[in-house]
Order: sequence, then C-alpha cells, then structure tokens
Amino acid sequence: MKYICLLLVWLPLFAIGQGKGSKKSPTKGKIELTPENRAKLLQAEETLNPLSYIMFGDTNNLNRMKACYAFIPKFVEALKVPGSFNYPFDSVPILSILYPTDSSFRVITWQVSLEGGAYRYFGTIQMNNGKDLMLYPLIDRTDSIASPQDTLLSPSCWYGAFYYNLIETKAKGKTYYTLFGFDGNDLYSRVKVMDVLHFEEGKPVFGAPIFDIPDTIAETFPYPVTKPQTRFLVYYKFDAKLTLNYNPDDNIVVFDHIKSTSDFGKDIPVSLIPDGSYDAFEWKDGKWKYISNVYLLTIDRGNPPLPQPSTNVHGDINQNKP
Repeated sequence: MKYICLLLVWLPLFAIGQGKGSKKSPTKGKIELTPENRAKLLQAEETLNPLSYIMFGDTNNLNRMKACYAFIPKFVEALKVPGSFNYPFDSVPILSILYPTDSSFRVITWQVSLEGGAYRYFGTIQMNNGKDLMLYPLIDRTDSIASPQDTLLSPSCWYGAFYYNLIETKAKGKTYYTLFGFDGNDLYSRVKVMDVLHFEEGKPVFGAPIFDIPDTIAETFPYPVTKPQTRFLVYYKFDAKLTLNYNPDDNIVVFDHIKSTSDFGKDIPVSLIPDGSYDAFEWKDGKWKYISNVYLLTIDRGNPPLPQPSTNVHGDINQNKP
C-alpha cells in the first residue's frame, strides 16, 4: 500500500517527465532563469521551507508523512517554472542536489524518518534538456529488492538513499556517475551506498557490473558479497561513524574496513563497526577495483618516530623537562 501511495503522489511527475556534488551550482541550465521566474521560485521556497522542517523535525510520524505528501506536488510545480534547473533551492535544507560536471541533469534526494527507526527516501532526476520539464521520479523500493548488490534498477524501482556526492568516470565511450549515499536502514543499523547511474537509450539505470572484488577478499567480508556486483553496500552499527567517499587527492574511493564485535552472528549489521583501517576502490580498466589496507604507515623498527625534544628560549635542549 505504501508504494501505491508513493506512486499516486508522484503521478504529476510521471505525467510530465516520461516524454521520450554536496549541493553545488550548475555550470549553466539550457533555459535562462529570468528575474520574474526567480521571484516565483523564491515564493515557492516560502511554502516548501516550513514543510521541510516538519518532515525533518516533527516528532509525529503522521505529520512528517503528511508534510512530505504535501511537499511533493508543490515542489513539482516549482520545477515547472522555466529555468528552474538553474535554481539551487538553498533555503530548503532537507534537499541534496548534485550535478555532473556538464550539468546534463541533476539528482535531487531527501529522506523522511519513519516509526521504528526506519527511513523512506524520495527524489527525482531533473534533465537539462532545454525543453519542457523532464523528470524521472525516484521511487524507494528498497524493502522489495531481494538482492540489492547484484541487481540493475530503475527510477521506478530504486534503492533509496540520501546522496551526498557524485563523481564521473568513463569507459569504452560510456559515462558512469558514481553516487555516494546514506541509507538509515532500521533502528539498529545503517548502510552507506556506492551506486552507479548511467543512461541507456537516454533512460536512467541504477547499478552496473563494474565492481571488481577478488574472491579472496570477498570471503573475508562479515556478510555475503554477491557477483556480479552492481553497487557496493557497507552495513554497520547504528551509532558507529563510517566513511565512504571519494578522495580527490589520491583519486580513490576510501571507506572504513569493518569487523564484527560478536563471535555469534558475525553478519548481523548491529555488530559491525569500523576497525580503524581503510580499504579503497581505484578506477582502473573501466572498473572500480578493490584495494585492501590503504593508508598504512610503515615504520622502521630500528628508527621509530620520536617527539621533538623541548628547548628553552635560547634553543638549548631543556634537560629538566620530562
């Protein structure tokens, strides 16, 4: 029933959208945002902003969902304003809006917490086609996806997440947009998501078999790793802090290596926490190739690092300071 409700709420999006990162500004939308239309969007934000705060902070689950269902059609109306692709919606804090470097589209996501510690995710892909508004609504079907690690998905059957970064890679003339997201999962565990968006015949597809994890490494994971891997998921305990993001300095994706705190049920997410080491993915030969134990510090046992001796005002070593 909840998916039927979601589809009904998103119906205006389908009617107008299926005709054929951190938040950052686009390079240029194909339709100019005129001062008149900017004023319309500013006015729309005045309506969207209070609803966003209810979705985020109201203690009543029913109020949060009512606000979300009221938010969606109003947001659609705002996106219908010509030039809306150029508008960042900065005063609507629940929105994550990510653009690729060529601003050919943008991905908009947000989340609403549910009773019992779960989350529901919402979003859309807005195309920058210079014509009438084209949107691909993202329908969160996470609960019904039996094997999310090895399944190709679509906007109407989406592994829901709140995206916080987007990077681009290319292979054999195809562009892959790697998305990094957060899934609140349930009361006891969280999931960080590394998904892949690409376009086939102009239509968005989520997931691609471009993750290369050797069997010897996959066997060490505390939970099963299926193949071919179309997205990478890291499960962990609800109160743990876990990193999964692109490091531009080293041109790799870095994430915490996890371990179980229990000898029983090692694959239970509530028992999984970072162990202080890091693994990574490197883009090579058209795939994200797994690297174990990055950022290891090698110390010469015969010459260990020592603190600098304390000196006095004359630069002489202070022999009396412990």
